[in-house]
Order: sequence, then C-alpha cells, then structure tokens
Amino acid sequence: MAAKGYINGRSNTVFAPDDQCSKADFTIVLTKMLGIENDDYSGGFDDVTSDKYYAKYVNVARSHGICAGVSNNNFKPQDAITREEVMYMVYKGLELKGRNLDTDTSALGAYSDSSRIDSDYRAAVAALLNDGIVSGVSATEIDPKATITRAQMAVLLNNIGM
Repeated sequence: MAAKGYINGRSNTVFAPDDQCSKADFTIVLTKMLGIENDDYSGGFDDVTSDKYYAKYVNVARSHGICAGVSNNNFKPQDAITREEVMYMVYKGLELKGRNLDTDTSALGAYSDSSRIDSDYRAAVAALLNDGIVSGVSATEIDPKATITRAQMAVLLNNIGM
C-alpha cells in the first residue's frame, strides 16, 4: 500500500498500526486507490476547511457521492470511522468503478446485531458480505458501530485489490 503511494505513515519511520483510523485518513487512501484524488470538485463540507491536508480528498469523495457519516453538511473528518461507514464508502467506490455487487440484505439475517446497521448503509454492508469482501467480527456479529485501526484499514483496502 505504501509502495503504491496509497498510504503514508504518521512520520517517515512510524506507521502507528494500532491508532484509530479517522474518516479523513480513510478517505485519502480510498480516493487514491480509486484513482480519483485529482478529480475536480465543487462545494465542500462546513467542517472541512481548504487548509487541511485532507480537504482535497474529502471534497473529491463528496463530489463522487462516496462519503459516509454526513450530517448537516458536516463530515467530522477527525472522528474515527466505523465499520459500517467503511463498508458504505468501499461499496460506493466499487460502484463508481462499475463493479456490480449483490445488495440482497437477507444475508444480514445471520447476524444478531444487524439491526444496529444504519438504514442508509444496509445494502452496502450486505453487498460487501455477499461478495466476500468483508466478514463479520464473528459468525454471528457484524459490529457495525465499531471503529477500525489503521492496520485494519490497510488490510481491508489491500484485499479489495483496486
């Protein structure tokens, strides 16, 4: 991931794999993997000012409709990203690239905590489960509200193989 220029460490010598992954950092890596990081965009979120290192990436993602966790025109870029937000953004990114995924939500019935998945994300979570891109944290739980680490982000995105 680093060799391809998709991901950076916290410094030249520290990756910080166990740190929580922020929404901004996930968005940077995803837009780079999708090859859209230099696309034009218009508009932005109220809480993403142009001087932030992630502004271009977040605004490009927004223009392509792949941002998750948005409310009242705020992205909350420094918040830790949740599993369901990750799955939604990956799904939207794959959709953008023309990949058709099975969004049959009946697969969610196997998970005791599927009712905790935000209604806006259910089809995306189901699609990634159906396609084997992600799995639950166990055979019976998805844990959609859990946050992910930087290491988990790298593994997930590397496994997608965009």
